[in-house]
Amino acid sequence: MLLVNGNLTVSGKGNAAIAGKNLPALYITGDLIIESGANLEIEGLAVVDGRVFVNGDAVLNVLGGLFAYRGLFDTTVDSLGYKVVLYNGTARSSPGYFDKALSFDGLNDTAEDAAAGSYFNNLSAMTFSVWVKSNVVNQDIDIMYTRTPNGADDGLGLRYDHDGAFGGGVRGIRHQ
Repeated sequence: MLLVNGNLTVSGKGNAAIAGKNLPALYITGDLIIESGANLEIEGLAVVDGRVFVNGDAVLNVLGGLFAYRGLFDTTVDSLGYKVVLYNGTARSSPGYFDKALSFDGLNDTAEDAAAGSYFNNLSAMTFSVWVKSNVVNQDIDIMYTRTPNGADDGLGLRYDHDGAFGGGVRGIRHQ
């Protein structure tokens, strides 16, 4: 059995943790992170006290059981190389979009860069690109926010505004 105190990051191909049938093969007290292009084969029981992050093009094969105390998360890497966690089925690069583009279903998809607070404030400029094709009209819809909107205008955001409240024009894109 492989015991890791803390996080385990897996990169490259040919990684394996193998144990006899129904025996523990891997125990990690922190997070298991499987990077882009990596693969991990686990034969036996794997227990992760933290979270399991799997980059979309990584391969994780488990023959036995995987217990992740804090959950299994799909991840990608942004253009600066920071890990972005995808929630609720956010999809990557649809045909016709740039590499690393994300596709949201408009219901509850979220992409979170937990490290953003540490580097956004030190940037002299930043660029966000958003392609929007909505099949919903006549209602206010959030497009992109840096945090959950709270009415204090202290975050960066874009939304479709149906009635033009507080700003005049109707059926337009508003920023926060």
